[in-house]
Parts: sequence; C-alpha cells; structure tokens
Amino acid sequence: MTRLLQYLSFLFLALAISVQPAFAQLPMGVLLLQNSDFSPVESLPPQEREALADPFFNLVLRNSADVTSLSAIEDLIQPDQARRQTFVVHERIADPSLGQTRRAVLSYTGRNGVEQLNGNLMLSVSFNSNEFPEQQDIEAWGWDRRQGRYNYYKLDSRGTNTPSWKFRGSSVDADLLNVSQRRGSCMQCHVNGAPVMRELLRPWNNWHSLDFPVAYLDAAGDPNRIWPVAKDDRIDGRLRGAEDLERTIAASIRDFNRSRILKRIRIDDNGIPAIDSDGRQEVISGKALLRPLFETTEYNIISADRILSGLHPFPAPTAVGPVSDIDIPNSFFLNANLMRGGGPLQYTGLEISESSTFSSTAVLSPTEYRDLVIQSQPRLGDQSPADTVFAWFVPEPSHIDNDLVDQLMQRGVLTPDFVAAVLAIDLDTPILSQKRLELLNLIPDEFRFLPLNGGDPFTPSRHPDALTTSVITRLQALSPDPGSPEAEFLETLQDGSPTILLQDRIKGYVADTAARLDQADPPTRQMEIKRLYDLAISRRQAVATDPSFSALNDETSGLLFPLP
Repeated sequence: MTRLLQYLSFLFLALAISVQPAFAQLPMGVLLLQNSDFSPVESLPPQEREALADPFFNLVLRNSADVTSLSAIEDLIQPDQARRQTFVVHERIADPSLGQTRRAVLSYTGRNGVEQLNGNLMLSVSFNSNEFPEQQDIEAWGWDRRQGRYNYYKLDSRGTNTPSWKFRGSSVDADLLNVSQRRGSCMQCHVNGAPVMRELLRPWNNWHSLDFPVAYLDAAGDPNRIWPVAKDDRIDGRLRGAEDLERTIAASIRDFNRSRILKRIRIDDNGIPAIDSDGRQEVISGKALLRPLFETTEYNIISADRILSGLHPFPAPTAVGPVSDIDIPNSFFLNANLMRGGGPLQYTGLEISESSTFSSTAVLSPTEYRDLVIQSQPRLGDQSPADTVFAWFVPEPSHIDNDLVDQLMQRGVLTPDFVAAVLAIDLDTPILSQKRLELLNLIPDEFRFLPLNGGDPFTPSRHPDALTTSVITRLQALSPDPGSPEAEFLETLQDGSPTILLQDRIKGYVADTAARLDQADPPTRQMEIKRLYDLAISRRQAVATDPSFSALNDETSGLLFPLP
C-alpha cells in the first residue's frame, strides 16, 4: 500500500509538472477562452473577440483585461460611486452570525461614455462578514443590444494558475443546448442565455428586500450587531432591495425575448422582418420559438404573500409557526400570471380574472400550516422539520417563458385562443407538464402569421389562424385515442372560443378546490390540505432533481428547498 501511495504521489507530481508549460504558453493579461469548467483554457480566436461588443467588454476587457482587483474593475465600469448598486442574496440570509459569506450582485446605472449601463451589465461576487475581498473569483455578463446577445465572462485561476479573465460563451442558441453540452458552463444555470433571478416576484425569500431587510447589513443599525462589512462602501450607501433588481431583471428578460423572436422570423435583405404580398410574416424556427409555451425551460419561485413561516431554522431552529393565515399562491394551481395578465410584470395575458382567485380560497390557518410542516418533516441543511423564511415556497412558471409567449401574442405570432388551448391541457400542472411537452412536435417549423403592429390580440378574433389550422390538420392525421392529450388538444382547438372554454374550466377548478377546502367538512378539508402540501414538496423535488435545473439546487448545498 505504501509503495502504491508513493507511486500515485509521483504520478500526480509528474502530471502537475507536465501541465506547467501550458500556463506559460498562454498570453497573460489578455482575455482568454474557456467554454466550461472542464474545458482547456485557450487563446481567444480573433473572430470571437471581434464579435464582442457588450458594455463589460468595451469598458473593461477590451483594453484592461489585466485588471483583476474588484475596485479597479468597478472604476472602469462606473467611476461615479453614487451610481453603483449592491444586492445581497443567500439561503442563510436570516442568520446574523459572524464568519459567514454572502453572494452579491453588483449593478450600475447611468452612462459611461457611450455605454448605457442600466441593466446592461452585472457582476456576481462574494463577500464575508468582515470585508469584500479585492482579489476573488468574479462572474460577469454584458448585454450586446446591437446583436441581441448576452456575453458571459469569468475571472478565476482555473487552468491558468493566476487570476485571468475568460470568455465563457454567449446566449446565442443557448436554448438549443442539451444537458451534457451545458455541463460546467454558464448555460448550466442560464438555460436560455438570459440573466437569472429565481425569486423574481415579491416576497423574496433569500434576498435583502423591503419585506425582509437584513439588519446586520444596515450601517446605521446597532453597532454591536451589524457585520463590520456593513461599513464597507459597497454596502453603506449602495445596498438595495430585491424589489429594485426585480424591475431591472424583468426588463432585461423582456429585451432578450424580443431579440429571440426577431431571430426566428424570416428577414429581408434590409435585415427586417420580410412581409409577403398578403402582409404576412413567417416564422422559420417554430418548435424552438414556441417551446416555452409547451415546456418548462426555466422556473421561478414564489411563496405565500409576505407571511413568515415561523419555522425557518436559521439562525436557530424554531417551531413557532406562522402568526397569520397562509394564502397559497395562485401560480401553484395553474399558470395564473399568464392567464390573468397585468400584475407586476404587466402581461397582456388571457384576461381570465378567475385564475387569480385561488389565493382567497386556498387559505390555511397558522395551526394547519405548522402541523403540515411538522408532520412532513422537511429538511433544510441539517435541520428538520424546517421551512423557508416565507411560507409555501414553491416553483412557478418562469417569467422568461411567460413573457416570450406574451410577446408572441402581442406580435400576432400566436392567438390568445391558441395559447388558451395549450394551457387547457394538464391545467392543474403549471410546470413540468409531460402532456403539454408531447404536443410540441405538432408545431411546424415554418408558418405564416399576420403581424398585429400594436393591435389588440383579442380584437378582432383571428381564430383559427394558419398555425391553428396546421396543427388541427396534423392532429386529425394522427387519429388520437379518446382521452389522450392529443384528442383533448384537437377538441379544444376546434372549439369556437378556446379562451372561453379555458375560462369555464378554471371556474370549475376554483369551485372544486373551494368545495374540498370547505370548513364545514373537516375530514375532506384535511385530506385536501395534505394533498396540496405533498404536491408542493413533489414539485420542489421535481425541479431540484431535474437534469436541466438541478445545478441551482446543488449550488446551494440543499438549502434552496425544504425537502424530506
């Protein structure tokens, strides 16, 4: 055994020595290329460098790729310190104990020369209770508005032995990558290529926010309780709440989706959407463009409306439970945000108001919720039973998926009736519906549509349009079995108004849920409460283990979702 260990030690030493020349061969102080954590570090090809034109590249990496200190990088981005913002997120954000680290998103407003900074570049860094380290790994992205793409960069020593900036890929066709192609790359988390803020809407469970301000980061707070880092210039005076970042990220995703749509519509010689003699435009990549209507490509996370669970284990375990009733979010039951429209994200939506009535019907008492958690024994870290800061923390349909569908309706690519017909399939499964996913193959790669040019998607009715007629023809050719998703989809598309049909189904769904939660029928109510909570845990488990999404949960060391 000793000889074996000696041999292995010698082998590892030989390998280490053999790779040293590779570091020396790479030019230092210039932007390099590393496609993933597992890829070799290479010189960035000139043609790839010439394609980079986002604000982060223009302000930092074009001429100063040798700059690796955080202060110097920020000075290059935005010299005006009053226009710098810091947002803080962590799964243990409720724990004020010293000696911990936190993740910060650094954002910038205003301009720097010709570069507009608002929402067009951000940094992701770490800090601890004492300081923001000047030398550390840094992740960065920049939005190239002209080309409609995000570029991703990373500063680390992986493969170079010294801190070096690497180009880590762009959002171009990121949504077409499979799981193995994403492994170790930025696109492992940025599935569609856009910025990610999982907890996009209020309340924000793991973010410093107006609903959960982090007292230990308040520089004006109790000097005996605040972290020393609270006096750092990156916190003091520039700490912002998640409510501000929400608006920026939502707008960035909207711009990104607009670009995605334009890239999948046929263009003319002038680079604008081509229009035929009938005034129609043509989609040239139908399955890829419409995929978010049928498949969960990303997810967001929502919780009960500003109701603390009273069961969060940090900084210390507690079994107090909530002090107020728990309203289950509407988007737990169905894709309420897109069906209703309006709201913080201001979708056009389907204007079905009944989709937003579950939260007033599905209401649990503090005792009912506390008992559910204690009986189910979910775990956060090494604590059980445990719950998140805010109660009923569950995945919901993502903004990037819903916004894309909403924009397609606004442009006329999709009719509200076609969207309603799809959402009617597996209605009570708002995310990860296998039944809806199976219908994606019915979408033609090419189809024509009449652009709305700012018109009302609902008036006049365009149902059935060319896309709907094409899908109906394909479904009829299949002769689907009665009761199958295909048969239901065909029947719904052939209805005179699928939107009204969906509205009627939602009304029935609301009524059935209310009946099962009737206080006058305690046994039925208890069975339904347990079923809903088990479903919440099941959906957490589904996204935590899904090959496309598991990286996010892995990053948090299992602290994102309470699971048995």
